[in-house]
Parts: sequence; structure tokens; C-alpha cells
Amino acid sequence: MKTDQDLVWPGVFVYFEHTKTVYLAQHTGRPSVDAWPAPGTEQGAGYWKFAGTLSGIGVTLPKPWTDMSTSKGSYYRNPLSPLRSHYYASTFIGFAPLLNAEFPNDAQSNHNWDYRGAHEGSYTDPKAFGENTALDKLHRAKLQGKWVSFAAHFAGAVEQPYPTWPANTTYWGVRSITQNAGTWWDPRTDLDTETWVGAIHSAPQSQGKALYRALTSWTAPATGWDYSQTDEFHSLGTSLHAGTVADPKTQQEFTWPGAVHKTLIDGTHVYFVSLAEGFPSEQDWPLPTTPESNEHWSYIPVIQPLGTFEAPRQFADYSQAGSVYVDGTVPGARTFYVSNYEGYPANDLDSFSTVGIADPYWVYAGRHAGTWSDFKPFDDFTRIGALHEASIKGQRVVLRSLFDGMPSATTPYPNDLAGNTHWEFVTVFKHAGTADDLKDRDDTTWPGALHLDEDQHIIFAARQQAQPDAGGWIYPVGETSDDQWSYVTSLNGGTAETPRERNDINTPGAIFADQLGLTRQKLFRSRFSGFAQDVGAVYPSGDESNAFYEYAGEHAGTFSDPKPFTDPTWPDAIHVATIDGQRVFLKSKISGKPTSQTPYPQQPASTDFWEFMFTSDQAGTYADPKSMSGQTWVGAVHEYSSSGRRQFYIAQQSGNPTADHWPLPTAGDTEYWKVMGVVRHKGTFADPKDFDEMTSQGLIHATTVEGQHVYYRSLAQGIPQANDWSYPVPGTDNEHWQYLGTNVPEGTWADPKGSSGFTSPGSIHAMQARDRTLYLLSKVDGLLAEHDWPIPLNGENDYWTVVGESRHSGDIINPKDQQEVTWTGAIHMRQVENTRHYYRSKIAGNLAVIGIDHPLPLQAAGNAWWEFVGQASHQGTLTDPVQAGEMIRPGETVRVIHTTDEYYQARFAGVFSTGHPLPDSQQSNEDWFYVGKSALAGTLQSPKDAYEITWPGAIHRFEVDGKVYFARSLIDGVPGQGGWHYPTPPDSNQQWSYLDMGIHAGSWLDPKPESDATWPGALHVVKIPTGIGESFTRWFFRSKIWGHVADDPEGYGNENNFDHVGFSIYQGTLNSPKYFDQPTWAGAIHLDRETRFMFEAKKSGEMNVDVGERPKTPTDNDSWHFLGVSRHSGTENDPKEWDEYT
Repeated sequence: MKTDQDLVWPGVFVYFEHTKTVYLAQHTGRPSVDAWPAPGTEQGAGYWKFAGTLSGIGVTLPKPWTDMSTSKGSYYRNPLSPLRSHYYASTFIGFAPLLNAEFPNDAQSNHNWDYRGAHEGSYTDPKAFGENTALDKLHRAKLQGKWVSFAAHFAGAVEQPYPTWPANTTYWGVRSITQNAGTWWDPRTDLDTETWVGAIHSAPQSQGKALYRALTSWTAPATGWDYSQTDEFHSLGTSLHAGTVADPKTQQEFTWPGAVHKTLIDGTHVYFVSLAEGFPSEQDWPLPTTPESNEHWSYIPVIQPLGTFEAPRQFADYSQAGSVYVDGTVPGARTFYVSNYEGYPANDLDSFSTVGIADPYWVYAGRHAGTWSDFKPFDDFTRIGALHEASIKGQRVVLRSLFDGMPSATTPYPNDLAGNTHWEFVTVFKHAGTADDLKDRDDTTWPGALHLDEDQHIIFAARQQAQPDAGGWIYPVGETSDDQWSYVTSLNGGTAETPRERNDINTPGAIFADQLGLTRQKLFRSRFSGFAQDVGAVYPSGDESNAFYEYAGEHAGTFSDPKPFTDPTWPDAIHVATIDGQRVFLKSKISGKPTSQTPYPQQPASTDFWEFMFTSDQAGTYADPKSMSGQTWVGAVHEYSSSGRRQFYIAQQSGNPTADHWPLPTAGDTEYWKVMGVVRHKGTFADPKDFDEMTSQGLIHATTVEGQHVYYRSLAQGIPQANDWSYPVPGTDNEHWQYLGTNVPEGTWADPKGSSGFTSPGSIHAMQARDRTLYLLSKVDGLLAEHDWPIPLNGENDYWTVVGESRHSGDIINPKDQQEVTWTGAIHMRQVENTRHYYRSKIAGNLAVIGIDHPLPLQAAGNAWWEFVGQASHQGTLTDPVQAGEMIRPGETVRVIHTTDEYYQARFAGVFSTGHPLPDSQQSNEDWFYVGKSALAGTLQSPKDAYEITWPGAIHRFEVDGKVYFARSLIDGVPGQGGWHYPTPPDSNQQWSYLDMGIHAGSWLDPKPESDATWPGALHVVKIPTGIGESFTRWFFRSKIWGHVADDPEGYGNENNFDHVGFSIYQGTLNSPKYFDQPTWAGAIHLDRETRFMFEAKKSGEMNVDVGERPKTPTDNDSWHFLGVSRHSGTENDPKEWDEYT
């Protein structure tokens, strides 16, 4: 890398030794000599781009993100907090800041980084067994009461078995065995005989213990550690307390990251975790006076009681030594650990899955809790007091463990219903008392065991350990509890009509409902036994199924809630369909989701897949009540009018009221009818109720607030006015009413409703369907979000009729055509050759139907149905800008001539006129955005620079390291603030094509020979020897083509390819001066034959075209520099005089 003393150029890496930083130079020069601003300063922003640091840290030691990855696999640390980090190995060589190679957001890898775990893998920060590792990184273990460090012999995910003995294996190598860990929580003592840099040591004092940090790695002498040796140990301070929740520190003693301190705030003990090392009282780190974290302290908001096997803690809970934790991340499986760790588990582990069987901080405790509600099997890790289930002599038996460890052949279960050396016999039982193995009346029980009362179909949980009496257990009556039993749940329900709720008990086949508002739900069929929270069961998303639940649709499959074709079905489920224009009820004969292989009948009749039930003209709802004729069903709403009074009834049976002679009730409910009473309004969106009407849950009411109709749904039954159930303020709910919104949009052609809000029969809706907007006439009443009313793409279904479509938005930007829906004010466009005519609609409706009677004008004028707005004949691009007086759209371009051509993009839609004044030169305003300028023609003779507008074929000129390059644009566009960025020569890209400009410049000073690549405008020379010495004549040609002269057999003789622009007989030197009738070049010497004045040309080109006339006196002008008089040739035969130029 270069230094600031070297010559640098854009893109060169420059290293600054004093800061260990590397920057990319942005200019050419010598930074120190040219006094460039320092990198990292505001003034230096244009001179330097930060690349990273180069600290010299080894590949295996953790680097900061800014440091250069000198090889793939370089080790990096991402500090997330003072207590937690993530480690990564790089997959690249280079600087992460320059590559935008950010660390991943979580404990994972990406294309730049391989995740390597939450610990460094060093002696002072060893890894847990299962976290990702790298070669020779150290992992922690505790075997036979000793701390053991194992070095990994591999990299990546840990899939190799961990040693159970402190010995080397193929995958692991022993690095150290010590009594204590050398950490804050377990410092080294005189029992340890070796240490390493950074290890924490402690020595007892009269009060507390003194703490030291080892400064070197070495072995203790025979006399023990000598902490007075300052080159070996650094004295830290005195610790009076352990720094745990059980033994918290005060503010006056030495602390370290992770140590717990306790203080009193508003009379309450509050705990904080230290984030720094030192004496808080000396460092001005006072404990906070409010329960909030700061830069020195982390507030612990909740400290749960120590977890037990009956009530274990979760991964997110704060940990104390002795607390029991459970890992339930794998559905249907649990793993238990006993913590020896102080702090949040996430500060030590990514997850419990990384814990090994010999972890010092997390002691594996098996797959089951070993409690009455979760017996252990024989092959599970046990502890003294853990309960196991065994099968002895054909009976289920509870045994209590008398030892710690893994059961084996040396610790067998008893052979009889009695204990042995390893197991205590507890009791015999028939059922486990779990959700999938419920106990009955005559089974032994214990606290928490679940019993099923088969008479009531209710589950109770026992509150005692006991044997049943001769008559069996006596359970409480109904859904109640007593001293011996707690009510848990009911097994009633579980059908599509009466589904269970999320917290109810699961049994295979039971139907559960996920309620999505008051009127919509998703149904699922359970696939397991037990409670969802115990096994981590969740409902699947969408219409999918999972291991716990099978999706069963949104409808119950009853006459009151029939299924559509798109809903999963089962035998006897009721479906509704429109067949021959009639509403038809069908009974399913199939299971699963209907497909094209199991279609609905084409006529009201039965098929192999569906049983025809009957037809019904009405839906049997408040919005569409049935009459008294035709077939009905339980729950159907009927309407009967007599003497101008409308009365609603709900059917209590299935049948045909008229044919079966069901009498109308005259005084209250009957076996056939439930009387709903006289009604003025149905309680729907189309016919909402008033405040003084009888209402019930779910019915719709409307009122007027500030001129707008506001809708509410009733949550109560009764007369609102009589009960003073006031409507809440719009936008809010209360205990009696749910706010549903206003009638905006109105549901007309000009103001159609959308895919949200509510609908009612006759409302017009505009909904997106694929690449167009469909206009639909509603047949239904309700909130769209609460119903699955599929949209037909054409024609109609039970819910919608397609009455038109809109493919365009109806404005100047996206005008409509003559075959779609229109409304008053919508913009339509007719293309007449290259001109677009715009019209504003005066009508509303579907032009595909009414358009023939309301045609767009053929001319640029209006008529009775259409107002002419304007026209446009240009595309509004850089190469075809809009002209004054034409219609213009946002983003289209106009050209304005100031000192150069300037381009502006419109920010409005309308007419390009004085109504939208243009801004000052190269400025923007609210109507116009300044795009850029075009100062040069974009030819080789007049190439553009990097800050001009371009278009395909435009030639741009730029320099790299002093060399000129030309690039042909392949795009239409405007440069950014930093100008165009050309690809590195000679490689072209999708935006720029480098031209083969040849070796010579193609100018008068450097004309091209026949062999060089040419381009339009390039100057060529043909040199013909004169035979006199080395002199020659020059013939000049100007190219009209790209390529080479030899591409055409005629060469320079083809006038279509080259123009002859002159010749030069003389050499243009002092010995062979030119006259003034030939092309010249800068520096060429010319002689005036009359005055004998000698001139040097300042310009190149043709006389009187590129080069001006010579002076008539011995003076200079723009084209010529006077040298002197030359009357003689300066030879022996013709010597010069003293006053001549020589």
C-alpha cells in the first residue's frame, strides 16, 4: 500500500501508520506535498474514502469489523453489549466497510460471514460445547469436578461427540485441566497450579477476597502464587459479595461486567447488572435512582423465583444458580437443565441446543421433569427424588429415584411391587392423568392429575395425592371446583357448529375455531390429545395444515353457515351453490377440498359427490329472510307481514312451514318458531336499525353525525333507547356498540366501494383482479373482512355480479379507453395517428355497454357526453420533448433554451403553458424538476462531459491518468450529482461502449496512418517519399466512418468514406518551410515568399477554415507567431546576413 508521501491516484489504497487506517484516494497527487485535507474530516470528504483499518491482528484472533480480512477465515467479533458478542469468520479478502459487508443481524451466516458462536473460544472466554467453532478454539467442560478446556480439531457446526473423559480424541484435544475456571464467578486459588493471561485469581482476606488478574501464562512455584509480583499479577480490588441476586454487591466495592448490585428505590429493592469493571464510587458510576438502564448499569426488570421441575424457567428468564430451565423449542419435546449461571441465558448461549452434557454452567437434567405430571422413563437422566413410571407384573407403577445419573443395568427397576437399593416403590395406577391418558373414578391420583367425569363430560384436576374410596371419586357438579378438584375444561362441543376454543383440551378429530372478529372464523380439526400450550401447538397460517391441526375451512357446513366450493368438506357437510340461477343446498359425500374432479351438479340433482337437498329463494338471514313457503332449517330467519306490520321468526325445526301446516305463534315461542318481534328495519347495512328499535347481538344500527351516516354493530340485546345504551364517539367502541365506519365511499359508479369496509345489495365495488379493476354489483350485506365472498372474474356468483371493468385509472397519466367503466370527470384518450386526444367524461357507467350511444368525438372537440381537454404529439422524452401548448404528464420532459439546452420534468398533469411557469435557469419549483443540461453535441468533434444529459449514440470524453478516452452512450438519461461513472477502460458495460479510437489522435498534430482504427472526423495522413533525403509529401483525408481504411478495397479513394482535405509538399521545418496554400499544424514553419517573413503556426487545420490569415507585418495574431526574416538559405553558397532569423 502507498503512504501519503507517495504519488497516488483515484482508487489507490493509502495506509496511515499512526492511526492504522486505510483510505482510498479520490484524486491524483502527493497528499502530503499537495496539502490534502486529513482523512476523516469534513474537508477531506472529497479526497478520501474510508476503506478500513490494518491493525496487524492475527488471523485467529478476533478483529473489529473495520479491520482488513487478510485471508478467508479471519476471525471477527461483533460486540452486541458488554455482556454478549457474536463471532464470525470472513469468507472474503478485503475491507468489510468497502464491501458493505455488514455482520448478520442474528446468530447466523451469510455470503460474507460464517457464524462462529457467542464466545471467543479462548482460555478467558471458552465456548459452550455446541456453538459454532473454528480450528483450535477452546470449549469448556467440567469433568470429575475439574474445569477442562478442549480445543476443536475442526471448524463450523459442532457435529462431533464431546469427550466424557479428559482425554484426546479425533475431534477434540485437551488443553488444560484446572480446579477453578479463572473467571469472575470462579476465580483461581492456591488449589490451581497454572494460569494464563487474563485469568482472574482470588485470595481470602479478613473481609471478602482480593481479586487479581494474571499478566502472564505460567505455572505456580512450589510456594504458591505470589500476588505481590506486579509483573505477574495486577491487583484489581476487594470483593465483599458474590455479585449475584442471592448475594448482591454494594456501590462501594469492586465490580465487573455481569455482577449484580442491589439498591433501594422508592422503598423497593431494585437490581442492576454492572456493565463495567472497577470501583463505582471512584469512577463516578452511581447506581441509577430510577429503574432504568444506562451506560454503566443494566436494569433487571423481573427476577422470577427459582425455577423448579414443576414450574421451570424459560430461556428469556433471568438465571440464578440452582434454577431449573426447560427447552421446548422442538415441538412435542422438552429438555431440562439446572443452571449454575448468573445472568440472562442469552448472554451465554444462542439457545439451549448448544449445551453439552458436561457444561459447567448448564447441567443436563433429562427429557422429562420427573414429577407427577411428567414421569421419567428408564432411559432418561435421573436425580434423587425424581418420579419414574415402570411396568411391573403387568401394572403401571410409580417409582422414586434414590440416585443421580443415567439408569443402567446396574440400577434396575424392582421386580416386585416394592422398592430396592436404587428405587422407592410409591404406588400403582391405571392412567397417567394427562390430557392423552385421563384418569377415571377408581384410579390413584396426585396433584395435577387430570380426571374425566364421563357423566358430565368434564375434566377435573386433582388437588391431592390419594387412593379412591370403594365407590370411586366424587367430582363437583357442573363447571365448578372444590377442595379436592379443580375444574379444567369441558369435553362438550368440538363440532363445526359448536367448536372448541384455543385453550380447550384437544382430542383427535375435535373441531376448533380461531375467531377472526364477530362473524368470521377459521376451523381446524385437531390431530393430537392434550393442551396446546403444553406441546407448543399453534394454528397454521392461511389455509394450510400442520402437525397439530388440519384446516377445515371457514364455514360450519350447516344450513345456517353453508360451505362454498372453495372450503374443505366432509361427508354430510352442507354446501350452497347457484345452479340454473337458483340457490341450491347440497350435502357433501366427499372429504377434503373439492376440485374439478368433484364438481357441483350442473342441475338441481344428486351426483356421486353431492346429494341434492332443496332450493331456497332466500338465505334465511336478517339481510335476506325467508318467506313462509319452501323448505327451512333450524335457525333460519323468516319474515311475515300482516296489516302493514313486519314480524321476524326463527325456525326451531327443519321442514316446510306451509306444506307442513306450522301455525304462526300468537302468544310467544312455540315448538316451530322463536318470535323475534315486530321490526321496522332488518338491522343490516342496507336496512339499519334506529336507536329506539329492539336489537340483538350482531345487528347493524346507523345514525347521522355531522351529516355522515355512521354505522355500529350491536353487542347487546334489548332496546337501546330504553336502556340508555348511547352510541360511542365515531372511531371508538363501548360495551354496547362496535364502531364499523361511515358510508364512504358511497358505492356508486362515481364513488365505488373497495375491497374493505362493508357492502349491501346494489352497491357498486371496484376491486383489483389480476391486471384490471373489476366493477361488481353486490348481492350481499356485511363487512367484507368477516366473509369469504369470492370475486368472479366474469359473469356472477352467489355474492357478486360483474358489471364492468376498468383497466386504467382515468386521469391524464393513465387515461381510459372506450371499452371500460367511466364516471363523471374520468379522463379518456383517443389516439389519432401520432396525436393523443384527451377528453373528460360527463357520464357514468360501463362504456362496453353504453359506449355505442356515447361515442368519443373524432375531432379535437367536445360533444354532449365528452369535454375536450387537450392533445399531445410528442413522447416527453429527452429526444422527443413536449412542446408548448400540449398535454403533459408527470415525468415527461420539456426543453428550454437558455445559454445551453436545459431539460425539465413536469411534476403535474395538464397543459404545458404559462399556468405552470418554469423556474429560473437550472432550478426546480413545485411544478418542474430541473433534469440537466446539454451543452455539447455529443459527437467526436464536440463530445459531452460527465455532467451532461446523454442519449444512445452520444459521444462522451473523459480522462484517466492523463489519457483521453471516448465512450458511446447506450442509454437515455441524466447524470447523478457525481456525474456519469464510466467503466474502467477498455471494458464496456450495459450503459457505455468504448470506441476503438486507435493509437493516434486523428488530429493535425497526430494524424492517423492507414493501419490505425478510424472514426467520423478523424484526420488521416498518407506520406509519400520525395526521393530527396528523408523528406516526403503529406496527403490529408478526413474519415466519415468507424473501422479501418482497409475495410474497403478503394481505401481513401472511396468518397463515401473519406474526404480529401489537402496536401503538404514541404515538411514545415526551418530547412523545409511550408507556404500558405497547404494545410498546417501547430508548430509548423511557414515562409512568405514575398516578404520573406517566417511564421510558426499556432493552430492546426486548413487555411482560412481552421487557421486564420497570416499578418502582413512582422507581428503575431491568433493563428501565427512571427519568428523573423529569412532572405537566405543559410548555406555556404547562400549564407545568412546578421539580421536574419537563424
